[in-house]
Amino acid sequence: MFSDLAKSSLSNVDLSGPLEKSNAYGSSGSPGGGPYLELWMLIDSGLVKNVSYRSNGCPAMMHTGATLARIAMGREAENLRSLTVEDVDRLVGGLPEGKGYCADMAIGALTMALDAHHRADDVKGGSIAHGGNPG
Repeated sequence: MFSDLAKSSLSNVDLSGPLEKSNAYGSSGSPGGGPYLELWMLIDSGLVKNVSYRSNGCPAMMHTGATLARIAMGREAENLRSLTVEDVDRLVGGLPEGKGYCADMAIGALTMALDAHHRADDVKGGSIAHGGNPG
């Protein structure tokens, strides 16, 4: 059912959980309400210096979150805006049938985090940009 890449993501939890120091947060879905993905990023001088994610226990969502976090690390934040749902699906090695929403939710959380960081940069206020970060 899952590729070797997916199995590797599921056993590697180093990028999971809230980031202690972040300045961008995005989410898609809501904890306790079905599928969800939360994304924390530390962006400095336009580069993603650190990133982590949290999701529900769905293996496909966990793999998608881990893959997105690895892809984002060290990249120009604004260049991540060009990622598409199709890109995410391809990067995770193809999602199982019925799990395409995982890629949609990943792009949603990423877009929300980048938008929040952009707004905070415009205002130059606060240490974290989010809309109710529970982490």
